Amino acid sequence: WPDFIITTKKDKFLIESGVWDINKPIVIKGELKIQEGTILRFSPNSYLIINGNLMINGTKTNPVLMTSYDKDSTWKGLYVYNNSKEKYYSEINSLKVSNTKNTNVGILNLTGGVTFYNTKIFIDDLEITDSQAEDALNIVNGELSIGKMNIMRSKSDAFDCDFCEGLISDLNLEDIGGDGLDISGSNINAVISKANNVKDKVVSIGEESIAKLSINAVMNSYLAAAIKDGSQAEIKLKNTIFQLKNFLDKISYLMKIF
Repeated sequence: WPDFIITTKKDKFLIESGVWDINKPIVIKGELKIQEGTILRFSPNSYLIINGNLMINGTKTNPVLMTSYDKDSTWKGLYVYNNSKEKYYSEINSLKVSNTKNTNVGILNLTGGVTFYNTKIFIDDLEITDSQAEDALNIVNGELSIGKMNIMRSKSDAFDCDFCEGLISDLNLEDIGGDGLDISGSNINAVISKANNVKDKVVSIGEESIAKLSINAVMNSYLAAAIKDGSQAEIKLKNTIFQLKNFLDKISYLMKIF
C-alpha cells in the first residue's frame, strides 16, 4: 500500500487529508476511513477495492475527490463488498467521483464505475460525473439510505439498483446516455428531483420490484417511467398519481416526455 494509508488498528485504515497520486491498484480488507479534503488521483490501470466497509468524511465545503490523474483519461473505479451474512455499514458524506470506467480486474468484471455489494449504506452529497462505465453507480443487495445525489454526463446508465431496499430522497440526473434509475428485484422509495437529457428511461422498474416514486422536472428525456416483469409501482408525476401493476412480462406503462 502507499505510505499515505495509515493502519490505526487491526483491519482499520485511514487516509489523511492531502493530494495523493495512486499508480497501482489498492486492495484493502477491513475498514477504510478517508478524511475531508482528500484528493485521490488514479492512474488508468489503478482502482480501489475494499473487502469490508468505507467511511468518507467529506463536508460540503471540503469534499473528498476521487478522479483520474489525467483529466482526459479514466481509472478502474471503486468496489466495496463483503461476503458475510451480516451486511457491513458504509457511510459516504460529500464525495465527488469522476472519470471512472468498469472495474475490470482479471475474472472480476463489474458493470459499475462505483459498486457496492452486500452492504448497508448511507449516502449524503455524492456526485458522480463523466463515467464511461455501463453503470455510473451500481448497488447490489444493499440496504439504502440516500440523501442528495447527482449523476451527470454518464455514458450509459446512471444508477443501477439490484435487489436492494430503502430510500432515495434527492436524485438529480443530467446528460445520461442510458437509463437514469434502473430498479431490479428491489423495494425502493425514491424522489427524482430533476432529470434532464436522459436518453432512455428516467426510471426503469423490473424483475418484480415494488417502487413508490416521485418524478419531478423531467426535461428533454425519452421516457419518464417503464414498468415490467411483474413489478408494482406508485408514481407521482407533476402532482398526478398513477397506480401501476403488471401481471404480464410486458411493459404496462410508458410516458413520453416531449
